Amino acid sequence: MGVNSIDRADQHELTFCVYDDPKWFERTSAEAVVSLSDLSFEPDATLIKIDDPQLGFIKIVDEFFRERPDSMEIHPSTVIGDDVEIGNRCEIGPHVHIRGDVTIGDRCIIKSGASIGGDGSGYVENENGRLVKQIYQGKVIIEDDVEIGANSVIDRGDFEETIVEQGTKIDDLVHLSHDTVVGKHTMINRGCSTSGTVTIGDHVTLNPHSAIAPHVEVGDRAEVGMNSTVLDNVEAGTTVVGSPAKVINSD
Repeated sequence: MGVNSIDRADQHELTFCVYDDPKWFERTSAEAVVSLSDLSFEPDATLIKIDDPQLGFIKIVDEFFRERPDSMEIHPSTVIGDDVEIGNRCEIGPHVHIRGDVTIGDRCIIKSGASIGGDGSGYVENENGRLVKQIYQGKVIIEDDVEIGANSVIDRGDFEETIVEQGTKIDDLVHLSHDTVVGKHTMINRGCSTSGTVTIGDHVTLNPHSAIAPHVEVGDRAEVGMNSTVLDNVEAGTTVVGSPAKVINSD
């Protein structure tokens, strides 16, 4: 038995449906469908009823269908520097560069081309108009169950740490600058970037291509809209959109 979308699933596969509409059930041949618990009709299908079908389906996939390594898997093209600690059952893909002073927790996934622990890009203009580079001697700490997407970059701190806390998921082409701290179970979507010394709370969503200015704090369960530029602190539970970002909704 396997899993598939509702349109493609056959009589040997499991699927899910989030709609209270019979047309979706008429178009599938799935052996079973994870469905809403309060359907207004009785489809001709084997149902697994739950309040949140998509979440229920994912839990079933995680438990019975998703393969995870029993030990660490590091692609031979990965480059690992000095003073790097990597936890148990991590998956590290091709052409990843993990520089010095990086700690990675258990069950982390780091996809191809990611760079972790490199210097930031802080410069100061001297008396002759030349740019002089800031020193970077801090660390990067990646906690358990974090995922880092392809070609994403996480810079080391200047004197402190850049931290990504437990369960956070980082999409492809994301840049976290020096001294950024990201809380637990936060979703940072593709193309996002933070400037230095940004603090992002727990259960935050940064939608694609949003940018956070230096020294800004984004509170727990806040959401930043696509292509937004955040110049000021975002209160917990607030949704902001635009450039500069403005509040459109709050708890």
